[in-house]
Parts: sequence; C-alpha cells; structure tokens
Amino acid sequence: MASLGGSSQRPAGTVVTQNVQEPWSEQQPHLKNIFGEAQSLYESPAPEYYPDSTVAPLSPTTQTALNLQEARALTGSDLIPNAQQLVNQTLTGGFLGANPYLQDMIDAASEGVTRNYERVTRPGIDSAFERAGRYGSDAYRSMHDDATYNLANTLANLSSNIAYTDYGRERGMMHDAIGMADPIAQADYSDIAQLARAGSLIDQQRQAELSADIDRFNFAQEKPFNKLANYLGMVGGGYGSTGTQTQPFFTNPAASFISGGLGGLGAAGRLGGNMGDFGTWALGGLGALGGLL
Repeated sequence: MASLGGSSQRPAGTVVTQNVQEPWSEQQPHLKNIFGEAQSLYESPAPEYYPDSTVAPLSPTTQTALNLQEARALTGSDLIPNAQQLVNQTLTGGFLGANPYLQDMIDAASEGVTRNYERVTRPGIDSAFERAGRYGSDAYRSMHDDATYNLANTLANLSSNIAYTDYGRERGMMHDAIGMADPIAQADYSDIAQLARAGSLIDQQRQAELSADIDRFNFAQEKPFNKLANYLGMVGGGYGSTGTQTQPFFTNPAASFISGGLGGLGAAGRLGGNMGDFGTWALGGLGALGGLL
C-alpha cells in the first residue's frame, strides 16, 4: 500500500501528521470500473417488474366446469322441489287410497274366499238341513245368515289388510325417495367435479410454466447487479484511507523540562518584576538549548 506523509505546525505547541493510504495500483482501475458501473445501474430503470400478468389464466376446461357449476347452482335440480312436493302431499294424506291397483288386489284375494263359500260352505248347509228335513226352516235361514256374515267379515278384513299393507309399502317407498332426493341431485355435480379436477391439473401446469418464465425474467433483471457484486468481491479489499494524528511539539523529557522551566521563569517574572541580567541570561540559555532539541 502506498503511504504519503506530511506535517504542519500549529500554534499551542502541537504538530498534525496526515497519513494517506491508497489502494493497490493494480486494483485501482477495477475499482473505478465498479464504481462507474454501479452509478450507471443506479441511474438506470432496472430492475423492472415482470411486464406481463403473473397469474396464469384459467384453462378452457376449468372455465367450462365453472360455467356448468354456476348454471347448475342457479337453476337447481327438479328433484328438490319434487321431493318437497312429495313430502307435503304425504303429510296432507294425498296418497291415502290412491293406489289404482288396490281393488284388483282385493278382488283377486277375495275370489278364493267367495269361491269356497259358494262351493263348500253354502252347499254344505243346504245338504245338512235337507237331510234333516229342515230345509227352509228358521234354523236353516239363521245358519245361512251366519255364513253370509262370516263371508262378508272375512272379505272386509282381507281387504283392509291388503289396503293397509299397500299403504305402508307406499309410505316406505315415499320415505326412501325423500332420503334419495338430495344425493340424486348432488350426482349432477359429479361429472362437473371431475371436469374441474382435470382443469385444475392443467391450471397448475400453466402456472408452473408461467412461474418459470418469471424466474427467468427476474434472473435477467438481477444478473448485472449480481455480476457487479461478484466482481467487487473478487477485486475488493481496502480502498485506502486518510488519517490524522496530533502530537505535542516537544516529545522528549528534556524538552518537557525546558518547557516547564520556561513556564516557571515566566511565572517568576510576573511575580518578581524585572529579574535583571540573571533572568535575561537564563531565558537566553534555555532558548538556545530548546533550539538544539
């Protein structure tokens, strides 16, 4: 490192020494280049923000899925109001005896009972009373009335049982349909959801590609600064320095003694007035000695 020295004497008995250390001569042109380039970069518009959108647009697949989902949400499903109507109609008894096939079921079941009455029960009564010679009697008529009543009662119970069973079956089916209404309605979203998943994968890929473009752009923006920083790291070091040091003018014990003596003589002169030839001689002698030091 180069060193330059200089000194200047100041009043009050002090000396200021200035030391200047400059960078290595081989280093100086590189430092000038770095500082010049740093100023150019500072005054330039760089770095700039990525000029295009940093968000990848939705893929057509995702956009289609969103459009379908929006339309489905706005229009709803016919299953929901139908299920609501079914619940209301069930609560108000709208399906009581509404089975159009119920009577056919009752007739089919009653046919066997009626046939048995006509082919077995009634002929048996007639034959029994005829053999006893009491055909047409009050007992005969009473027996026929009981048989007819039993037939009617049997048919009525049979009809009621069939109707009750059918009613219970219908109510169970309606209850099941109510529970299935919402899942069936939600099924409409299944295909849309699959489409949205496919679109999401496409969107992720597009965003990844865009992020790669942004990273490449940012790298190019920061490249000059990084290169300059690396360059500075390789050639940098101490850039030199300037320092000052202040010291008393007298720097040895003899001089300090003489300086003290002069001070003492000065004080004595102030106290004693004119010291005569001795004072003149002493001051001259000390001055000469100080000049030698």
